[in-house]
Amino acid sequence: MMNRSTLAALAITLFLTACASKPPTATVPHDFSAQKWLEARWIMEVLTLGESGDRRLNVARWTKPVVMVANNGTEAQLSAVQQAFEEVRTALDGVHPFTLVTNGTHLAKTAPLRVYFAPLKEWPTMGKSWGLPAPLPDKGLDGVHFVRWNENVEIEAGIIVIADELDPKKLQHTMLEELYQAMGIRNDSGFFRDSIVYESGGDTGGQLHLSERDKKLIRFLYQHVPPGTLPGELARLIDEHWVYGAK
Repeated sequence: MMNRSTLAALAITLFLTACASKPPTATVPHDFSAQKWLEARWIMEVLTLGESGDRRLNVARWTKPVVMVANNGTEAQLSAVQQAFEEVRTALDGVHPFTLVTNGTHLAKTAPLRVYFAPLKEWPTMGKSWGLPAPLPDKGLDGVHFVRWNENVEIEAGIIVIADELDPKKLQHTMLEELYQAMGIRNDSGFFRDSIVYESGGDTGGQLHLSERDKKLIRFLYQHVPPGTLPGELARLIDEHWVYGAK
């Protein structure tokens, strides 16, 4: 576990994102002009809207190299961490450095992104220990993450908490989704069912891998979108850099 000073620092301006249910928002149209509109709206939705807690519309992302460590976990859980890391690292290859380190090593002591596995009944206590204004929910969630950003909306630290009670497929899906969102893809969306951040009503899609569109989005974010970007500027960057039509 983190020491008290580190936990106190992380508690400042931490914002919760979790699997919140939302109604269906759209179906995919067949004509390409409508498809372009849909993709652009999807990008705006997942980059500028938070699932809960924070209501600012700024894009948030890391600017420094991301180092992640799993503070605990069974062999199966650590394997899920490794798989999720490889998917995100591969998507970011050549764009932004991302490293997974082993717990107990020198680099692990200062890793800014940390993963914990814990029974749901322990989540409220964990939330209080991190100085959150309210305890973490104790039911209805498979995983949550917190990120802290500075005045420039640069993410500087994050915590991912995954429920202990998940079956292998749910574990893999949840770990990948929470990690992907901790990188700055802040919101779920009901637009594309193959996306790792798909959610419509109670349907989370259950994808086990990033879609090609998911991969393209995180590369677009880290190549072209500065932290702090507001929706108007993001729309211009989408128009300038996004290649439509990815599956």
